[in-house]
Amino acid sequence: MRGRDPFEDQPPMEMGAIRSFKHQDGPREVSGTEDFFESIASLQTDLKELQFMIDSVGDLNRRGLDSTAPEDRNAAQVESAELSDEIRSLIQSIKSQIQSYEADHSLLRQRGDPEQNLNVRTQQLAGLKKRFVETVQRYAEVEQNSRRAIKARVERQVRIVKPNATDEEVRMAVEDEANGGGAVFQQALVSSNRMGSARNALKEVQSRAEDMRRIEQTITELAQLFNDMASMVEEQDVAVQHIEKQAEVINQDVEAATTELKTAVVSAKGARSKRKCCCILLVVIL
Repeated sequence: MRGRDPFEDQPPMEMGAIRSFKHQDGPREVSGTEDFFESIASLQTDLKELQFMIDSVGDLNRRGLDSTAPEDRNAAQVESAELSDEIRSLIQSIKSQIQSYEADHSLLRQRGDPEQNLNVRTQQLAGLKKRFVETVQRYAEVEQNSRRAIKARVERQVRIVKPNATDEEVRMAVEDEANGGGAVFQQALVSSNRMGSARNALKEVQSRAEDMRRIEQTITELAQLFNDMASMVEEQDVAVQHIEKQAEVINQDVEAATTELKTAVVSAKGARSKRKCCCILLVVIL
């Protein structure tokens, strides 16, 4: 299954919409407002696709777990592994683009761009990052659920081979599933009355080992990603709260100004009415 390039559907940027700035590593091109919104829309589309892929991985993991035929189980495992690689690539791509727009934002602020433009970008990026973190968190939950299900399946296989296995023996077999379940299975394989069931259970446990390693690697990578994104989101939340507070103050000022304007209009009308009355009285007197 070929990974989708998240950049291939984006329209080419017009040179007139690009501004160049100097920074410590040399010139950097910063997208204009129109290109910024187009890229945000494209990233929103990527996030929808990422969510679909995550749901698909969960379905594949369940299918592989429920399959009794080795060929069906292996097919589901291969497809799940390939899709997991695509998810990993897409997550890294989205993260890199978000970080790129964070750098753009800093350069625009250094240049002294209008506060309104900066606030709009801040709010758009905050919403995007929040949804990205929520989507990645959903992926972590899917993988953790799959790991628990595989672990439970291995425990059942241990009980099949050794019904009277202690909790410690079960734990050791689960932790050593990459080596065939450890002593529990090795002992069963030399026992004539349990050899058949032990061999079948051992094959399944060994087939689950690669899934466990892949899922554990994914969970480790996601934990690191959460650490990377946590500070970014926290900083963004502070900026957004500041913007919302500013917007609230501005709205209050606008409402106050509107009230004052209405009062002034009424006063002006009253003054004009009084002037008319004075003119009429003056005419009558004359």
